[in-house]
Amino acid sequence: MLKKMSRSLFLISFLLLIPCLQTESFAAQPVQADPARTAPEILELHSIYLQKGAAGSAAYARGRRINLEADRVQAVLEFQQNYPIDENRVRSMGVGIEQRYQNLLQVRIPLAKLAALSRNLAGLEMIRLPFYPFEVVVQSQGVGIMGASDMQALGYTGQGVKVAIIDLGFQNLTSAKNAGEVPANVITVDYTGTGIEATTPHGTAVAEVVHDMAPDAQLYLLKIGSDVQLGIAKDYCITNGIRVINHSVAWLNAAFYDGTGPICNIANDAYAHGILWVNAAGNYANTHYQATLTDADSDKKHEFSGTDETLSFNASSGSTIDILLNWDDYKSPRKYTDYNLYLYNSSNVQVAASTRSQGPPASPAEEIVYSATYTGTYYIQVVKKTTGQANLPLDLYFFSASSLQYKNKRAAWPSRPMHQASLRSEPWTSQIISAPIAPADPRMTAGPSRTSRPRTGPLIPSTALSTEPPVPHRIRPARRP
Repeated sequence: MLKKMSRSLFLISFLLLIPCLQTESFAAQPVQADPARTAPEILELHSIYLQKGAAGSAAYARGRRINLEADRVQAVLEFQQNYPIDENRVRSMGVGIEQRYQNLLQVRIPLAKLAALSRNLAGLEMIRLPFYPFEVVVQSQGVGIMGASDMQALGYTGQGVKVAIIDLGFQNLTSAKNAGEVPANVITVDYTGTGIEATTPHGTAVAEVVHDMAPDAQLYLLKIGSDVQLGIAKDYCITNGIRVINHSVAWLNAAFYDGTGPICNIANDAYAHGILWVNAAGNYANTHYQATLTDADSDKKHEFSGTDETLSFNASSGSTIDILLNWDDYKSPRKYTDYNLYLYNSSNVQVAASTRSQGPPASPAEEIVYSATYTGTYYIQVVKKTTGQANLPLDLYFFSASSLQYKNKRAAWPSRPMHQASLRSEPWTSQIISAPIAPADPRMTAGPSRTSRPRTGPLIPSTALSTEPPVPHRIRPARRP
């Protein structure tokens, strides 16, 4: 009898515990971020964090262009246009707000809070990584070859004109001022919080060139590191009556380099407020490939030339290979065409891939970042997800790569003229398409361009350095010879 009672009590106790065990089991299941509102790179980072913890997410972010500090990822919250953003609500969810530009918040999100944020924040359209800029090479051919000495002799020295240099860093600025290479009265603003003289000397080199060209202009040195900060810097220029912006910086995979997209919108707004925007361009002629995807044999693989379905290039051991692919499908309202990018070593073994599922919030772009394990030849393939996918124009940019088997120095289809001047050829690298400009140095024509027109005309209108009231400058297209 006692044995039967013991068994009954044990069974009853076990049955009573089942709901508790089930509750514990369900509670232990990690909650994923909302895939409809979280960009794939952040979604993958969060998934690794849930599986492998802080060490795993840190290892994933390392070597990629993901800014992760103490399990807090730098990201941009994109809200619906004109939505009344409640910043206090964002902070109450454990998110640190760094900066705001229009409907964008640049933030630090604890990975442990990402799922709740993505699922519960009203008005949120997307959580994405910031667009990070690329530094371009500065090569000054001197005042004389640009014709600036003649203008200076006529009294056009930039006196009374404010010129902003929006760049990624101004290392050695103090030394440059002490040497007289940059005026002592430059005004500096750091939007990154890392220090005006940190990161890179690139901006200082640009400032020296601008000072040589317009020695009496008032220079403003604005340091940025993301698209949000670029927008804020542009607003600063508008507010402070700056007449010219120099931006020797490239932006990749933010749009399809056709005069549209978030970076172009910033430059166009500057133009609308009477500012001449001058951008570097054409710096990646030897590490760029452009074509319309071709798949004559219907095996989903792009044919670079004839039946060749790979593009070879060289890289050095230990270098960080960075390959960016995007294609002309940014205007699709709901679902993008899906292309993938693969990297192979010289033994035809796949060593890296980028295979995001396209469609909002994932843009029509892929990127591979890979540390080369040997010095020699590597290969890439571009592959459609299905044979039914559309064949669209595409672009590839390579960093830490050389001797590309196939490359393009000129585009095959016309550009959409915008309102920016270019310091080299038309700037695919910055996604800002300018009217044709004629550089004095023939090397400046080496960059890709979406127009076959020759580049003729002044680099910067002389009125840009005069003391006349600011007027938006529209640079006229050149005549065909």
